[in-house]
Formats: sequence, structure tokens, C-alpha cells
Amino acid sequence: MKNEEFALEMICNFPPMREIFQKNIPQFMDESFVHALPSTFSFEYLINECGISPEACKKAQEEKQAFDLKFRKQMEQEASQYQVPFDLDDPKHQWSNHDVSIQEACVRRIEEIYAGRKHEIIFYGPSNIQMWYSLEQDMMPYRAQNHGMGGCIDTEMMKYADRVLYAFEPKIVFFQTGSNDLANKIPIEEILENKKKMYKEFLANMPDTQLIVMSGLPLPGRMQFWEDTEKINALLKQMCENTPRMMFMDATDCFMKDSGDENFRAYNGKFFCPEYYRNDRIHLNKKGHGLWASKMKEILG
Repeated sequence: MKNEEFALEMICNFPPMREIFQKNIPQFMDESFVHALPSTFSFEYLINECGISPEACKKAQEEKQAFDLKFRKQMEQEASQYQVPFDLDDPKHQWSNHDVSIQEACVRRIEEIYAGRKHEIIFYGPSNIQMWYSLEQDMMPYRAQNHGMGGCIDTEMMKYADRVLYAFEPKIVFFQTGSNDLANKIPIEEILENKKKMYKEFLANMPDTQLIVMSGLPLPGRMQFWEDTEKINALLKQMCENTPRMMFMDATDCFMKDSGDENFRAYNGKFFCPEYYRNDRIHLNKKGHGLWASKMKEILG
């Protein structure tokens, strides 16, 4: 068996991968077992240190590799459809909440790609920005830049803002902070305080910039976080209504409906819309990005 290493955060926060591990290795349904694992581990570790059978690990590995291949091909097909350069191994498409060197490589790549371009529209946030490969084309005639850092949380967005945000002196910034903080088990109270601090810093460091704060998306792959996401959206909306140079863009009604598949019913009776997402049920597909972009252009006028 190939001694492949992977991050625990990827298993926990990526629904298809979590389902593969839980299906083949039932111990992954036990939260105490999962929390006791190191941040990175291998199948060899599971066999030697956790007593998982080699047969179970082999099945999980085969299914994981099959999904990885399928997902990669999907990304390549989308890039070809968008007619944009694409390399999934480019540092811009990598992120880790544990390995600062991976973060640094991603940030340097963004600096390189957009060097010398100032006073444009910047999209800043995690993977639903970063994985929007056709963003610049979809936002035409506006000049837009994709400064997405897939997997990042709010404190990381603050940490790198001086390099990939302030340095570009943007005219407008679209922010999308997603559900990564919730998925990383940061308490909702801490998340709300971090957002207040984050946007205060952004306003102070970009005195001539309009901030457009986008609502957290209703993700079919992270339905368990939707109630808390709505609490965060409510705070962001109130903050924008009471703060000059801030505007709230609520896309909730675009990505939820009154009827649908019972498997995608939200706590409030509304239904998530998986047709707007890739097969991981977390990241928007071309149809979803098109809907998102139309909402943005309405705001830009």
C-alpha cells in the first residue's frame, strides 16, 4: 500500500472524503477517535498506531484515489471550458491551516500574478473565490482580480491582507468568508468578534475602498453549519447597514428554494440547491458562478 499522507482537516471538512473514510473505516464516525488523530497522518499510521485493518485502509485508499482523479479531471474540464490557463499543482491552488510555507507560496503566487495592477476590483476570500477559474472573464467588463486563498479562515485573511489586499489599493473589494471558520470548530462567538475586528481593520487600511460583503453561501455539503451561517450573515448585514463604505450582498434566496429534495431540507424548511455546486457539494459550478456573478453585477450597476 502506498504510504500516502493527508491532512485531517481535509477528511473532516470535505464531505465526499469524510463519507469515504466513514464508509470503509467506521472508527471515523467516532468524534473522539478523529480528534485524537494528528493533523497529518497516513494509512500506515492508521494500521500501525490505531489498529485499523489493512483491508479497510486499502478500500478507503482506492476510493479516495478514484475520487481525487475524478475531481481533478472535473477541474481540468472546467478550465478547458472556461478557456483559462489552469494547473491544479500551482501554489495558488494550495492552502493549509497548519503549514505556513504552503500559505506563503500561495500568497507569493497571487502577488506575482497581479503585480502592478492597482485600483481594480478584488475578490478576497476562501475556495469559492479561489476555485472560480473564470472570475476575470465572468466579471467583464469590470477589471477584476482573483485573490482567493482556498481553505483560509478570517484570521488568515487578516494576516495576509497587507500583501494581497492593501498593497493593490483596490477600488472595490468583494469579501466572501464562507464556512471554514465553522468547519474548523471555531466558536460562533469568536467568529463574530473576529469579523468585527477584521472589517474594522480593512476599513482603516483602505480609506478609499468600497467594501462589498457577500453572505455566506448555503452549502449542501455543509448543511450542519447553516443555522450559524445565518447568524453570521445577520451580523454582517447589520454591520454594513450601519457603516459607511460597506454594502451587504445577500445571495441566500438565489441558492435556496421553497421545495426540493428532502435530503437537502434546511432546519428552517427551505431547501439547498445542489445543482449549483460541484460534486463535492461545497464549491460552486459554472452555473452557480454565473448566478453569483449576475448578482454582483446588479450591485455594481
